[in-house]
Amino acid sequence: MSPLLSRWRNPTGPASSGPGVRSGVPAGSAPYRATISDPDKRPLVAGLLGQGFVIAYQTILQNREATDRVATELIKAGELYGDDVTSLLDGVGLRKPDIDVLDEAVWPAI
Repeated sequence: MSPLLSRWRNPTGPASSGPGVRSGVPAGSAPYRATISDPDKRPLVAGLLGQGFVIAYQTILQNREATDRVATELIKAGELYGDDVTSLLDGVGLRKPDIDVLDEAVWPAI
């Protein structure tokens, strides 16, 4: 049993069966803790995060001029909300990045 679960174990039943404990994670804990501590789910989460990172990186890289305009407008305005954000993003002409996952240059150096 993991140290996290054994620490919160209910003496009358399994770790997931006490008040304030759901899915083996104590109430008030980060909601993702049960997922990333699951050895079967951890690689899937890492893959999704990595995919999101590469897409975000390439979106910024391939839309450099538009990204700079967005940054400039945000700095000028201080903060934007709702329709102002939508209008700004629609107005700069962001485009979906073209990503060839087999090209090593696509992957950011970490």
